[in-house]
Amino acid sequence: MHEKRAYVRALIQANAAVADALGERWDEVSLLDISQVGVAFHAEHGYDSGQTRMLRFELPGLAEHNEALMQVVHSGRAGVPSGYRIGARFIALDEDTRARIAKFIVHTM
Repeated sequence: MHEKRAYVRALIQANAAVADALGERWDEVSLLDISQVGVAFHAEHGYDSGQTRMLRFELPGLAEHNEALMQVVHSGRAGVPSGYRIGARFIALDEDTRARIAKFIVHTM
C-alpha cells in the first residue's frame, strides 16, 4: 500500500521537549520527522490519542527556537527500539515557524 501525504515530511534528528497544553512539566523527546502539519517523535512514555500538548524544538541549521501546540494522533512501540513513537498534528503553529519548517524540509531534500 502506498501512502500519500498532503505535505512532505523530512527525517530529523533533534532534541525537543513536550509539555501539557499549559506549558508545564516538560519532558525531553527526540524528533524523528517533521512536516508543516505534524511531527513524529520518540518519547520514553506514551501519550493518549487526542491529548493536546506543547512542543518546543529547534531545527538543525537554524538558530530560532520554535513552539507549537499539537494534538497526539497515535502512540505506539512500533518503529523505535525502546519507549514510544508518537505522531501528532499541529493545531497552532505560527507562520514564521511554518516557514522555517518548510525551509528545513527543502534543504534536506
